[in-house]
Formats: sequence, C-alpha cells, structure tokens
Amino acid sequence: MARGAIRLAPGALKYRSAVLSYAAEDIDTLKSNAGDPALRGAVSLALALCLVIGFAGVPVRFSASPTADVP
Repeated sequence: MARGAIRLAPGALKYRSAVLSYAAEDIDTLKSNAGDPALRGAVSLALALCLVIGFAGVPVRFSASPTADVP
C-alpha cells in the first residue's frame, strides 16, 4: 500500500515515516493488556491522529489513514 502511494506521489522517492511513543508512566500497560476500553480508546485515537498527519496529502484510498474513524 505504501509503495503504491509513493509511486503515485508527485516527486521522486518521497516517503514519510512516524513514530508514536510514550513514557512508561503515561499508560498502564496492565490495564491496556486487560482490554480497558477507555485506555485503549485513547491510544487508538492517538494512533489514528498520527496516521492522519502522517498520510497528509495522500489520497484516502492509498493511505493507511483511518480518517473515517477520527472525530
């Protein structure tokens, strides 16, 4: 999917990458691994927003951006 988006992007050899990280005290991993819906929802929203930013300008059909899921 990424290769297809890169091929269609104007300009040669352009790509984007991103890293989403957090401090150990930011997220209770035990609750997250147990499926805490509020915590997992917050992490999912953060990831979705990062993908929207990371795939800015890429047509939705070629991106990994879940734009329909972001409020």
